[in-house]
Amino acid sequence: MTTDERTVFFENYIAKIKKEDEENKQQLLNAQNFGSSFGGGSSVNNSSNKGKWYFYNTQALGFGESEFQRVWGTRPLEDNWRLSDKSTIATNDVEETSSEPIVNKRYVLATYLNEIPTDKKVITTLTEDRNDALYKLGLIYKEQFKNTDLAIKNLERVQKEQTNKELELPISYHLYQVYKSIGDQEKSNRYKDVILNKYPETTFAQIILNPEEKLKGGKKEDAVLDKYKEIYYIFKENKFEEVVKEVTAFLPTISNSELIPKFALLKALSIGKYENKEVYKKALEFVAISYATKEEGVKAKEILDQLNK
Repeated sequence: MTTDERTVFFENYIAKIKKEDEENKQQLLNAQNFGSSFGGGSSVNNSSNKGKWYFYNTQALGFGESEFQRVWGTRPLEDNWRLSDKSTIATNDVEETSSEPIVNKRYVLATYLNEIPTDKKVITTLTEDRNDALYKLGLIYKEQFKNTDLAIKNLERVQKEQTNKELELPISYHLYQVYKSIGDQEKSNRYKDVILNKYPETTFAQIILNPEEKLKGGKKEDAVLDKYKEIYYIFKENKFEEVVKEVTAFLPTISNSELIPKFALLKALSIGKYENKEVYKKALEFVAISYATKEEGVKAKEILDQLNK
């Protein structure tokens, strides 16, 4: 957006939340029955309360507590509780200082405009993090939850918005598989053509062209194990970025293998060797969530717990 477009967007947003806050405040006032606090009027949920007094009305109390915390946050029970910094306040001017109007930053335009990043490196990092999250989410919906609609939604979006072309091949293969599984031949062929025309020498292309030559049963699992050993040796040689590329390319070519969680964890551990802590944690979270009942998922969760201490 341009600067003017951003301004209009957030002005509309501020107007919206102001309206919502006013409606919530009015609802709170109605519930509290300020005009007849000691019994003159109706209270919320009369049948479930002992009386009409505000402090007997559990729902009104709940509204009041939520509204207080929204405006003031969590404050200790002490004198001058409205003041966040009382170190310079003398006794004789507490009343004057505490009566100053408090500006709700949620209603200030600069609160939002100042948070918008302008540094190209920061924007690029945010974009890459988003695309990586969309890709992983698409895989979770495809492989773990078998939810084709959400898998397609996330994978299609990252395919459209990604700037890093390294993901184009695996995403195309996943979408080819998903569309083929639901009988959408037109879209399945579209992604098949991407693989065959742009990446004809890859394993993905060979599987599509020669599906009858795929290994079955125990032989296939042995081949997967051999591939895992091969990538693990690369890991032991400290070629961590190469490990990530190898696993990313290989995983979409296998399904229903008991070794998939091992590949995923090995990839996460490799990411932790050359990326920052936050990226490492995201990679571990993917393993922990996707394979929560597997040994590798438990191990990823243990590492996460250590990192969060």
